[in-house]
Amino acid sequence: MVNLWICYCIGEIQLQNYTFTHKPSSTRAGGVGLYIQNCLKYSVCHDICMPSSNCESLWVKIKTNSSTFIYLGVIYRHPNHQFDDFEKDLNNLLTNFNLNNMEYIITGDFHIDLFTSTPDNKLGRYHQNLENHGCKPLITEPTRFSSTLSPSLLDHIYCKLRYTKQIAGIAIFDVSDHLPIFPLLSTSINRKSEKQIIRCMKNFNLENFLIDLDEALSPWNFNTGSTVHNDFYEFIVFFKK
Repeated sequence: MVNLWICYCIGEIQLQNYTFTHKPSSTRAGGVGLYIQNCLKYSVCHDICMPSSNCESLWVKIKTNSSTFIYLGVIYRHPNHQFDDFEKDLNNLLTNFNLNNMEYIITGDFHIDLFTSTPDNKLGRYHQNLENHGCKPLITEPTRFSSTLSPSLLDHIYCKLRYTKQIAGIAIFDVSDHLPIFPLLSTSINRKSEKQIIRCMKNFNLENFLIDLDEALSPWNFNTGSTVHNDFYEFIVFFKK
């Protein structure tokens, strides 16, 4: 996720079974964040960053079943960030990844329209540098639409993964003028083992169970406007106690 300058109210946009980690922006544009499923084993990479103050990035490494790591980064490049400086920083980053034999996925709003052409062929050079690093762009259709501008491809996904099939897509969800983008990977990710709850029926007593169930449900008033999803989630939390 990018353009998260509203991170001060992040408590209002938590997703069940996901952990949100983010890097805020000092401006009213920018800021990056990631929702990471709780069953995944990951750590934030504080030593990986884009050095410019006009470019925010957040990096995590996710453990796979083969005891290797996939590095996931989200980037927001501010429109006033010089293209040449950004290209140099990205090139240095990818060079370091390759020297350390790292597998990675990079996504975000780069404010670089891959559909445009420039007289100095900057985009051609940009594409060539990505190709030289073995970095594959997955998004090839417009992601931003405006009533006053032509469709543009500003939101990118790049990856370099071994033994992993990758496809990507664009979600039709017009909450903003940028459409959401997503990758799908056929890889084996190491997930945390979760506690399994199994009801023991050996000493089960239906009458006692119904009494306990009635006591568990008594705190809830189902006519207060709460959604069935919230009520069910609260009940499961209580039940697991």
